[in-house]
Amino acid sequence: MVYTNQGKEKLQQDITNNQPLTVDYQMILYTNVITPTATTVLGDLTQPTAAGYTIQTIPGAGWVVTDGEAVAPATSFIMTEAETIYGYGLVFDGVLLAAGNFTEGPFILPAAGGQVIVNFTQNLS
Repeated sequence: MVYTNQGKEKLQQDITNNQPLTVDYQMILYTNVITPTATTVLGDLTQPTAAGYTIQTIPGAGWVVTDGEAVAPATSFIMTEAETIYGYGLVFDGVLLAAGNFTEGPFILPAAGGQVIVNFTQNLS
């Protein structure tokens, strides 16, 4: 997971200053081969075109915040046709905050499709 130039600061401000967290984020998947960096923007990532794919909202109220980390609720994506998924991104208001390749991926969904679940944790230190 790599935070963009705006990402980590935005997340830490939201999580630190808004308890309970009231800000909603979006989780996306991407299908292109890329190594995200601090300068990666949303337009650099190609989202899936498989039937059933939709950007998922992570409601602020669903986050669990402790002293050392903030954990988003598991985010599920269901597609009904073949797709190869390389990674995921966290977005706020059209701005990419963080992105990362799946360490066990890519995930190759068969012709009938399948499910990809993303677990996102923000270290607060």
